[in-house]
Amino acid sequence: MQLSDWRKIQIILITFFVVALLAANCLGSMILEVSLFGWILRVSAGVYPFAVTFIITDWVNEFYGRKAAEWMTWLGFGFSLLLLGLFALISCLPVMPDSPLPLATVLQSGQLFSHMLLASMTAYLVGQLLDIGVFQKIRQMTKKRYFWLRATASTVLSQAIDTVIVIGIAFWGVYSLTEFWQLVLGNYIWKLCFVFGVSPLLSLGHHWLKTESKALFAEDAMGI
Repeated sequence: MQLSDWRKIQIILITFFVVALLAANCLGSMILEVSLFGWILRVSAGVYPFAVTFIITDWVNEFYGRKAAEWMTWLGFGFSLLLLGLFALISCLPVMPDSPLPLATVLQSGQLFSHMLLASMTAYLVGQLLDIGVFQKIRQMTKKRYFWLRATASTVLSQAIDTVIVIGIAFWGVYSLTEFWQLVLGNYIWKLCFVFGVSPLLSLGHHWLKTESKALFAEDAMGI
């Protein structure tokens, strides 16, 4: 079966989405300190690759529809579970005493990764499905106009919920209550910086996909 160019673009977008999601899961337990206008924020390293998923979700939701976006969401969830299973299996295998990566480190990493993945995946499913639903609702209300508005509004809302859930599951009891909310606020503010910072890229990609879709469908109609 020969895939159309439009379908190939979708596959490429989904591939980038899954890779970014898995990278975010692996880096989620690493906490960074970043400076924003003199204010030190505690931010999960997973925020950086996870920002890529915001953009791709909006593109797929806009051009391929709600079902395609939800399917991509569940696909990412499935691959994350697969990665967890493989990581757990490798952690149980016998390790040589002089291995450059000691068994204790493997087991410790496995525990951290598993715990963070549980938090990340719970927040991911809730946030993604909420994002997709809100995006489509605004799209209907605005009669498919104002792409930037629906993309930004849906992400701002969904990431507020996502951030509270992922930090709550992963780090509740690890930090004091003040430090916990600093981590929540720091991650959310940093995500908002990404949302508004990548707006030009989001709009540029939207324009290119819109132009490409018209060209490809015109070719199909002419039998090219």
